[in-house]
Amino acid sequence: MIRGPLELLRVFLLIIVFDSLISCGIISIYHFMHLSVGGRAYLLVFLATLMFLFVLYRNKLQFNGFFRGRQRHRLPENLTRVLIISVALLIILAPIIG
Repeated sequence: MIRGPLELLRVFLLIIVFDSLISCGIISIYHFMHLSVGGRAYLLVFLATLMFLFVLYRNKLQFNGFFRGRQRHRLPENLTRVLIISVALLIILAPIIG
């Protein structure tokens, strides 16, 4: 009964904390390399980190959380590859587009 809300809180904290840390780290690397980043670059990095956290959650983190439902499945391997490649492309293209 309480496991559902706890898992939801865990997901929100994961998104807020880790997405902020990873995004700031990537943007700091861009600044360290003297690459100009604007609003669109921030958005692309944010979307890339959200996609990465989605893959991480669905393939690893959901299996050691509070929720014990039967609907817990890993992402298909091909979809995981496509999402990780998309994350890499978004991170590479962010300073170019932004």
